[in-house]
Amino acid sequence: MSKLTISSATASDTSVLFDEYGDKYDLWYEKYYHAWISELELVRRFKCSGRSLEVGIGSGRFGPYIGVAVGLDPSLKLLKKVRGVDKVLGYGEYLPFRDDSFECTYIIFTLCFVRDPDGVVREALRVSSRVITCIVPRNSFLGQKYLKEAEGGHIFYSKARFYTIEEIISMFSKYGAVPRKVLGTLTDYPENIKYIDKVYEVASLDEVSKYGLVCVEFVRT
Repeated sequence: MSKLTISSATASDTSVLFDEYGDKYDLWYEKYYHAWISELELVRRFKCSGRSLEVGIGSGRFGPYIGVAVGLDPSLKLLKKVRGVDKVLGYGEYLPFRDDSFECTYIIFTLCFVRDPDGVVREALRVSSRVITCIVPRNSFLGQKYLKEAEGGHIFYSKARFYTIEEIISMFSKYGAVPRKVLGTLTDYPENIKYIDKVYEVASLDEVSKYGLVCVEFVRT
């Protein structure tokens, strides 16, 4: 049975937004089912045999399906939906875990919504030796679409900060981590995906713009 732990740390971020509109955010995964399953298949390629953590687990669209032991999120409303995982109400900038508590930490879509992305990266690398982070690249076709929607006042995207993969690599390198594997999926807009998309190895960062979701595995050096 999963349990809920409450971290005493607080921060000013988008947790209020997700507490209020979390149900609407979660409906995306039902509306674009094949896109979601494509994303899930991508994340599954980063196997972790040891204990793992998901920072920003939300309603549990990824963590429970990839076998994470612990999921952390600042939104109590979304955490209540998570099943089969020990849950912690808290913030990625202040992880309430000892050094090297996990083999892997997953950060899926979360960096674009946090107040202090450097703090989240630093903490993830403190508690685990491998970090898998997934983003919608700003310079991808999907990232450009979301940026336009953000300019139009989209309830979620207007609060997000979209990054390039180069920026993510630079962010991790400041804390002694290097990329080991880069994979991508979503070769079309979610509304056009009527099947489970393939997972592609990204051999060059010049290819990133072709994928709506890119995940990078970082390892400490």
